[in-house]
Amino acid sequence: MRGTPRSLGKQRLLSPALLAALRKHCPQLHRLCLTETDLRHVPYESIPSSVTTLELNLCDIPDASTLVYHIPSTGNSLNLPWKVLHGSLALGTFILVVLGLVVMFHSHDSHGMPNMYSLHSWLGLGITLLFSCRVGATLAFPNPPALRVFHPHHLFP
Repeated sequence: MRGTPRSLGKQRLLSPALLAALRKHCPQLHRLCLTETDLRHVPYESIPSSVTTLELNLCDIPDASTLVYHIPSTGNSLNLPWKVLHGSLALGTFILVVLGLVVMFHSHDSHGMPNMYSLHSWLGLGITLLFSCRVGATLAFPNPPALRVFHPHHLFP
């Protein structure tokens, strides 16, 4: 199935209704391949339960640390465990990104390739540096006063 990610004006091809129809008409569906599909607005529960292999190519998916807040909170209790899980996932993502950069630089050096030879390389490094600033600021100032101002805009829809 091929969709249209990053397209604001076009309709989303993958919807919970389409997945419900797949579940109804293809009860033995084991492999689902999605290419260029926007999964940001598709609940994971709507994927047919018979699917054992989900292949994603160039799909827009929300990151795991953001999805943590989709888990319903239990009553009026503090969301501290969810915040800790959110922070842990973001920190884990940061560690994996840095590890990926180290491996990439090592691989390029061992094959005699230049490290920063394309716009893609520079953009990736710039985004990694911005993400580093975000993680560093969060660790240095875990509960800044400005958070109250930005909190309504920080919520995931």
